[in-house]
Amino acid sequence: MSKQPIGVGTNANDNTGDPIRNAFIKVNSNEDELYEGANITATAPLAKATVADTSVTLSLSDAGVTFAKIQNVAANSLLVRDANSSGVLTAKALATTQILIGDGTGMTAAALSGDATMTNAGVVSIGAGKVITDKILDNNVTISKMANDSVGADELVDNSVGAAALNVSGNGSDGNILKSDGDGSFSWIANDQGDITGVAAGAGLTGGGTAGDVTLTVGAGTGITVGADAISLTAGGITATQLGGNSVTPAKVSIFDDNAAATDTHILVADGTDFINKAVSGDATLANTGALTIAADAVTYAKMQNLGTANRLLGSTSTGVIGETQVVAAMMAANSVNSDSYVDGSIDTVHVANDQITHDKLENRYTAAVTISTLTGAYTLDWSTGAVFVMSGTLSGNIEFDFTNFKAGQTIDIYNLTGAYTITFDSNAGTSETFNKCGAVDYVAASTNLIQIQCVDDDATAVFNYAVSAYVSDATPS
Repeated sequence: MSKQPIGVGTNANDNTGDPIRNAFIKVNSNEDELYEGANITATAPLAKATVADTSVTLSLSDAGVTFAKIQNVAANSLLVRDANSSGVLTAKALATTQILIGDGTGMTAAALSGDATMTNAGVVSIGAGKVITDKILDNNVTISKMANDSVGADELVDNSVGAAALNVSGNGSDGNILKSDGDGSFSWIANDQGDITGVAAGAGLTGGGTAGDVTLTVGAGTGITVGADAISLTAGGITATQLGGNSVTPAKVSIFDDNAAATDTHILVADGTDFINKAVSGDATLANTGALTIAADAVTYAKMQNLGTANRLLGSTSTGVIGETQVVAAMMAANSVNSDSYVDGSIDTVHVANDQITHDKLENRYTAAVTISTLTGAYTLDWSTGAVFVMSGTLSGNIEFDFTNFKAGQTIDIYNLTGAYTITFDSNAGTSETFNKCGAVDYVAASTNLIQIQCVDDDATAVFNYAVSAYVSDATPS
């Protein structure tokens, strides 16, 4: 809290200063700030206080500021001087596994990374593949650190394996060879296997000798040609005489697969390299009698010859070969064409016989009678449902007829209308509609009435003409 000065007024006794009570409130507040502030309490008195003319100097005793008096810091934080100069301490937060590292300008909280990592238990782990050759001291890889069979031929320096490594005594003499002793060691011995003393010519050969360089010559035979460096068959040298029975197998004929065999019902088929042994399958099969059989349903539409003329069927108007033909009435069964076979709009006036459109064939808007049970309020009158609309009783209140699905040229009748209430018309025309009353006859509430309405225009600005007539039951018009 800042100091609260006591107002003493501009002049003595001018009543412009603080009232006595307010003045002592300020005195108490200033004393509370001095003796009971956040940093100084009555139970921890000041070690020293100096009162000057204009101020009070306070000095804290050593160890007088306890931890409890220090400002709270965030969780998991240390108080550090986070700068490269002296000054105020600040709180530095440490996340799990992080340590404080000086960077020359302050403190950085960072996790141990790179070649090694550390857990929050203080365990440091060197990463896989992090100990490279540069990090190993010379002469510090011992035999115990090497895996079995880890040194191969590629790791050996040329000429580094000597006689001692092979468990051989000495280097031997010129012409000596190494001989196994059977116990893992080797010994040098003389090459005492001797020289060839003679070469004899065998069957089909001539020449030979017992000393010096000798030559063996292949003798020529029937069907054989001997060259300077090759022996070959003479062209035409192998005849039927030289061939034994059944001695020419598929493997000996270049155009036949080596595995070709005379399998029952199989044929030889070329595959681009040679002839292979395969059974006839797919759409047809072949018997060993030569009979070729086409499978059932194997001849699809796609496999049949294209028709030469549009709008034709495969058939015939008489017995014999099937060919292209048009459908004639004689080819159609009685009652075989139903409504699903007609193209929409294909039956025009020309094809409708006279007197064939009966009353039953007309839609409801021209033939049906509809009973209206609604006697008050709004009633949706759907022109597509009937031609005559009959009120079921006397009106019990004002009624509005809302027209829908009306068609130009259509006329409807609303009859059996009676009751002293107002009748109004409306429609669902998109913009507006017009209702034209024909004649001077009005609705007679005390009588039974007939209203006849004709739709003149059924677009967004619909137009209706109507006439009203009161009627009574009378079987004698005259």
